[in-house]
Amino acid sequence: MLLVRCFVDTGIVPPLDPRPYSPQWLLHRDEEKFLDIVRRFATEKEVSPGVPAEALAKAGDVIVYRFGRCFAHGAIVLDSGHVIHAWKLEGCVTISPLNDIALTQLASGRPRPRKLFDCWAK
Repeated sequence: MLLVRCFVDTGIVPPLDPRPYSPQWLLHRDEEKFLDIVRRFATEKEVSPGVPAEALAKAGDVIVYRFGRCFAHGAIVLDSGHVIHAWKLEGCVTISPLNDIALTQLASGRPRPRKLFDCWAK
């Protein structure tokens, strides 16, 4: 809901309410409900294989991460090194490094799937 509030309250996107959106959706479903909403209002940036999305991130971009079975976590890029996001692990909205291991790596050490979007291009 952080992304919705930020982009709706500033008038960048029209009012919307994505609920019902269960916090457990990502664990039990394959439908990319969160990703579909982001795609309605933003343009995905093409990222070359082997290049991390963070390398192309600019202030105001949205980066989404796959947690569980789908892309279910989003953050707003603040600058070349930080994002702001509602982080359940900390129980609050927080600023994290763009390359935060909890965001960018799976438990196995492999890169976490993520996508980068430009909300200003549409």
